[in-house]
Amino acid sequence: PSFRQNDWSSLPGDLSRRDIDAVFNGYEWMPEREAVMLSTVPYYAYRIRLIAHKDGDVKGWDDLKKKEGREPLTVGVLRGSAADRYLEENYKDDVEIVALKQAGVTFVMSQVAGKKMDATVQDVPATVWYLSRWAGKAQYADLRPVGEAIRPTERPYYVAYVRDPRL
Repeated sequence: PSFRQNDWSSLPGDLSRRDIDAVFNGYEWMPEREAVMLSTVPYYAYRIRLIAHKDGDVKGWDDLKKKEGREPLTVGVLRGSAADRYLEENYKDDVEIVALKQAGVTFVMSQVAGKKMDATVQDVPATVWYLSRWAGKAQYADLRPVGEAIRPTERPYYVAYVRDPRL
């Protein structure tokens, strides 16, 4: 096998066009995806985490709630991710959700580090990887996970997806 880096949101289309053979990239199991791609058994039960600038107003999930006299906070996520759906279900009337299609985790985190967004919600593995690996480095030194890591869906499992040979 050979590794190929593609945009997160384009992977299902890449798979259906036969540009790639499998998706191993933190994709959660979903019935809609299972309808067009075959999945492996779950290999990881994940949670999501709120990440904010250490000097910002966001110290936990409750801080995302709308407050009188304050503009809605901006929270960046990957479009179509569990974090995107969780914010839509729980905070759509409280925050401005910036769901990015072509960006990755690092871009969204850099927006929070540069104070262009108030927070981001990411899967815990990405949070741990980037914030611990780059701890003390200028790029993410001012970012902190805040609040509890939460289970965003009924079935928060990562699976690998492969093309359905019947399609």
